[in-house]
Amino acid sequence: MMPQVELDEDVFAELQQRARPFLDTPSDVIRALIAAAQKNSASDPTVVPSGQPGVPGRVKIGKLDALIKRGLIAPGDKLIHERKRSGEVFEASVSKRGCIVLPDQRWFREPSPALREYTRSQIDGWANWTHVPSGRTLRDLRDNG
Repeated sequence: MMPQVELDEDVFAELQQRARPFLDTPSDVIRALIAAAQKNSASDPTVVPSGQPGVPGRVKIGKLDALIKRGLIAPGDKLIHERKRSGEVFEASVSKRGCIVLPDQRWFREPSPALREYTRSQIDGWANWTHVPSGRTLRDLRDNG
């Protein structure tokens, strides 16, 4: 038995607009959208992958872009946060246009929401993400260069 999925009317209407009449099923259209998003994200890491925060296929500029432009961090740099009590270490990387990318490829424009995904609590990402190459917090880099 095939799984069944209910779609909102507006989503179904969009699928119909993207389908080739009498040829494509909704699965065909969704498969094509996923393939296009994967191709875009592989060729240009500033393109938001399908199913991630933001609009698929749109260039996403993050708050760390200013630090990249100032030469304080570089695309691909690693960020970490270590929970002092548990010793858990959370990692992320910096995209070409200053977003924070988690290992599961979720993208965030700002440091705090990205870190909140890990900690499940309100936390200041600027103060708690450490830029691995410099050993400094994002706040220190932002405020003191």
